[in-house]
Amino acid sequence: SPGEPGIVRELGVSYFLAGKVDLAIDCLESSLSPPPGGGGQKEDLMSLYYLGRAYQEKADFPKALNLLQKVRKEAPDFGDVYHRLGSIYGRMGNKGLSHFYFGTYFKLRGDRNSALLHYRTAVEALDRGSPERSEAQREVNGLSQGKM
Repeated sequence: SPGEPGIVRELGVSYFLAGKVDLAIDCLESSLSPPPGGGGQKEDLMSLYYLGRAYQEKADFPKALNLLQKVRKEAPDFGDVYHRLGSIYGRMGNKGLSHFYFGTYFKLRGDRNSALLHYRTAVEALDRGSPERSEAQREVNGLSQGKM
């Protein structure tokens, strides 16, 4: 079954891990394509995640962000996606969102001090009234009181 999406996804992940990013992108995009004749197949989070990482490697940050944000929304406890988002926003020069996502990454890892540092920096860098700034401030308040 060479066209089976799960097999194509695993091939794409293998290519990515071997550093063959272009081949990985081809396979991962193919694994996400709807089957012939349509069908309401749910998007595969592993394919989305590795495709996002592949686009991050190619410095195609808008595509990487779009894919990784989908993963974040579907799997909010998957810590590594926050690290990836923090890195991408940092490379794009968005200090506020970079620190916001790093704060969440460290919070999920149980590293209170690092999370607090990043959330404080996010509060300073994000625009007043933004939802991320409000959330970062709530996290600072909670973490300052010892709540994880």
